[in-house]
Order: sequence, then C-alpha cells, then structure tokens
Amino acid sequence: MLQSAVAILNGAKFGVTEDATNLGMQYSSILVCCICIFVTTFAFSWGPLGWLVSSEIFPLEIQSSTQSIVMAVNMSFTFLIAQIFLSALCMVKFDLFIIFAGLVLIMSLFVIFFISETNNIPIEEMSQVWRGHWYWKKFVDDEKEIKMKNGSP
Repeated sequence: MLQSAVAILNGAKFGVTEDATNLGMQYSSILVCCICIFVTTFAFSWGPLGWLVSSEIFPLEIQSSTQSIVMAVNMSFTFLIAQIFLSALCMVKFDLFIIFAGLVLIMSLFVIFFISETNNIPIEEMSQVWRGHWYWKKFVDDEKEIKMKNGSP
C-alpha cells in the first residue's frame, strides 16, 4: 500500500516526462515519510520471514544448510535490487513502485495459500503438516512409504 502511495505521489507530481528537480520541501517530506514507513514495516514483517520460516519448517538435520541458502539468496537479491534500482527508476519512473507493490501482493498471496501455520507445532511434526496441506502433500512422502523405503514394517 505504501509503495502504491509513493507511485501515486510521484505520478501525480511528475507524470512520465517532467524533470524531478523541483519537489518542494513539503512534498519531498511526504515521499520520504512514506518510504521510511515502508522500510520500517518491511523490517517488522517481510524482512525476517526468510529466517523465521526456514527455521520452523525444516528438520534439524538440514536446518543449518537451509539457513545458509536463505541468507545467500536474500543477500544476492538485495545486492541485485540495489544495483538496478536507479536504472530501473530512470526507465520506468513511478511505475517501479507499482511493480514493487505488485510483488508484495504476490508474496502475500503465496504465504496465504502455500505456507502453513507453524504456531505451537513441534518441528518433529512439521512433516505431518505438509502431508495435510492441499498443495504440498503431492511432494511429501507418506509415512508408510518412508517406512517401506527404510525397511521397517
């Protein structure tokens, strides 16, 4: 929502062609506040989710590996976005913030439909959660099949 507000404010002020050299103190303060509020809310919501979700859904045997993969992917995308942000802003103008808002919407829908609730569920029982999920159950082996593979009755 804040990304959309920044896009609307920039689009209303500059459109697609006008030069962004004369913002004015009040207008620029509003834009900076919107961006700061977005960064703050991101830091309390989406920012830590990569570490939190991967630590709660993977078994202890592979948890350190998954944490390192999450960190590597997170840092790589942070670097990539930092490198291309100014070029993208010059190319697509205020629409870049609409793209970011769309990505937040896609991420939200993914979490709603594909990530199960892990509150009060021990890590040892997470495999049962995935076996009962409407989508992920296609990819998780049944307990009987796991015992058959291991040679247990």
